[in-house]
Amino acid sequence: AGAAVAAGAAAIDGLASSPAAAATSGNLIIGHSNSPTLQTDITILTGPFRATPTGAGTALEGNPTSGTGVLGAVGSGNGVEGTTNAGIGVLGMASPLLQEVFGGRLLGVQTSFDQLNKDQLGQIAAIAAGFTGLLSLFNIAGRIFWASLSDHIGRKATYALFFLIGLGLYASIPWMASTYALALFVGSFCVILSMYGGGFATVPAYLADLFGTRMVGAIHGRLLTAWSAAGIFGPVLVNYIREYQLAHGVAKAQAYSITMYILAGLLLLGLLLNWLIRPVPESLDMPASRVNGAARPAALDNGEDVSSASHPLLITVAWAAVWIPILWGVWMTLQKAVLLFRR
Repeated sequence: AGAAVAAGAAAIDGLASSPAAAATSGNLIIGHSNSPTLQTDITILTGPFRATPTGAGTALEGNPTSGTGVLGAVGSGNGVEGTTNAGIGVLGMASPLLQEVFGGRLLGVQTSFDQLNKDQLGQIAAIAAGFTGLLSLFNIAGRIFWASLSDHIGRKATYALFFLIGLGLYASIPWMASTYALALFVGSFCVILSMYGGGFATVPAYLADLFGTRMVGAIHGRLLTAWSAAGIFGPVLVNYIREYQLAHGVAKAQAYSITMYILAGLLLLGLLLNWLIRPVPESLDMPASRVNGAARPAALDNGEDVSSASHPLLITVAWAAVWIPILWGVWMTLQKAVLLFRR
């Protein structure tokens, strides 16, 4: 309930880009509101944060243009790039990786990928499509699970889990492939993609913990340059190494092993960078004069109850428009994913 109130208050005030960002317990400061509807909730929520007197009508927040702030954002960005390189690399190679590693074993036939006929290749391509869809489901679920977990254990600890678990899984993939442990192989990649989604869902709150929420949108935009770089670097890295090994006579089923170890190394680098991130010093907080000059929604100052602005029926219809397609997609994906284990 507290997280929901925090998310609602912050979203109304234009301070947060995600519910998790508003529910942090770091150096996030929620300012005082003149609204009788929201004032009590906001006053309660200032307790866990690095607080300033709520009656002052100010919100002291980390200054993203400071040297320390920029360094923190760069550190966060590099950490995210480690998970993003790995995640995008997996998404780009998921289908061919499954087909080339397991080959005919996906159909219950003890033959390699190169020995399959045209009809069999079509069948395992359909199975691989189910595998890719299953990864997408875990990508979605991870955004909810890991972001929620970060509310309890902290953002830095959550990212440490991403890097540690991911490092272990990536380093284990070549062994799983060599022993044809299909269930472990699929499960490992599902966990990896859940952390890929979780990383993106958690990072706005991580930034809010470090810098406060007033500038988190701009800081998040800077950080996403890491995602852009990883979107190019990740797939290129995977494909280049694969082609290089194939050109030197490495079997297709073993052409991804070095790539897995490299991705594990990127996650180790991300773990170190995450450990180096420190809170922004209080001396670099934004002056109260700058915060007081910022525009505020009129609804807050006029005491309007913005929480009941929408009709319940409209809200229900809107949520139905979101969840019906999602549930249909989940059902169709699960039907295809079942083919992975029907041999």
